[in-house]
Amino acid sequence: MRQQHRAQREDCSLDKNKSGGKMIRIIVKKKKKKKKKKKKKKKKKKKKKKEKKKKEEKKKKKRRKKKRKKKRKRKKEKKKKEKKKKKKRRKKKWKKKRKREKEEKKKKKKRRKKKKKKKKEEKKKKKKKRRKKKRNKKRKRRKKKRRKRRKRKRRKRKRKRRKRKRRKSL
Repeated sequence: MRQQHRAQREDCSLDKNKSGGKMIRIIVKKKKKKKKKKKKKKKKKKKKKKEKKKKEEKKKKKRRKKKRKKKRKRKKEKKKKEKKKKKKRRKKKWKKKRKREKEEKKKKKKRRKKKKKKKKEEKKKKKKKRRKKKRNKKRKRRKKKRRKRRKRKRRKRKRKRRKRKRRKSL
C-alpha cells in the first residue's frame, strides 16, 4: 500500500502481474503541455517592454532636442543682445567722438578768430604808430622850419634896429 502511494506521488503505475505478484514500478511519461500561449504572452510582454523603451528613448530624444533648441535660442538671444549692446556702445562712442570733434572744431575756429583779431589789432596799432611817427616827423620839420624862420626874422629885426640906431647916432 505504502508502495502504491509512493508510486502515485512519483507519477508511476504498479504492475502486480509481473514477477509473481510483486509490485514493480513502471514510470509513465506524462505528455508535456505546450506552452505556446504563454510564450506568446511573454513575447507580447517583451514587445511591450521594447515599445516602452523605444517610447522612452523617443521622449528622451525629444526632450534633449527641446533642451538643445532652448539652449541655442538662449545663445542666439544672448548674441543678439550682445550685438545690440555693442552697437549701442559703438553708437555712444561715435556720438562722443563726434561731439568731441565738434567741440574741437569750435575751439579751433574760436582760436583762429582770436588770432585774426589779434593780428588785425596789431596791424592797426602798427599803422597808428607809423602814422604818428610820420606826423611827428612832419611836425618836427615844421617846427624846425618855423624856428629857422623866426630866427631869420629876429636877425633881420636886430639888423634893422642896429641900422636905425647907427643912423640916429650919426
